[in-house]
Amino acid sequence: IAETVVTNQRTNSHNGVTDVSFQQQLDGIDVFAGVLKVNIAPDGSILSVSNRFVSDVASKARVRKPTLSAEAAVLAAARALGLEGRGAPQLKEELGGPSRKVVFAPSGLSKRDIPVRLVYLKRGNGQVRLAWDLPIETDQEHYWQVQVDAVTGLVLQRRNYVLNHSYKVYPI
Repeated sequence: IAETVVTNQRTNSHNGVTDVSFQQQLDGIDVFAGVLKVNIAPDGSILSVSNRFVSDVASKARVRKPTLSAEAAVLAAARALGLEGRGAPQLKEELGGPSRKVVFAPSGLSKRDIPVRLVYLKRGNGQVRLAWDLPIETDQEHYWQVQVDAVTGLVLQRRNYVLNHSYKVYPI
């Protein structure tokens, strides 16, 4: 737990329980979904712990420097989502830092800005891969969160957080 950052801390005024969330990092870069949450009673005792930290993350993350650019990662994500030909990412802002954060303007790929940052992503085989993490809102209904390998350009994971969905309910 040497490299953690407190990302949230709040005390419930109703019962006095304090919720603290810690984000796991390696070399100042977030471990994707590597969050530890602790609920602390008013007397300081621990009520519950939820731990999604990756054990021994330093030995599992073999690659620590990207060879793929953030722009190339956005293009790889766009290809995987079937968005080729909708335009190229336009750099809006370079925020830097260990996670090399950049922001691309919406252009034809996304309805909103595309913030891109490096993360460490745990894979099913136990390995931890350095990846570019980015969201793309393709239309009014779909908001994609995509992680692209920062070396190979392979899309490692993508999730569709459906923004709007309609359906019909029929009586039995």
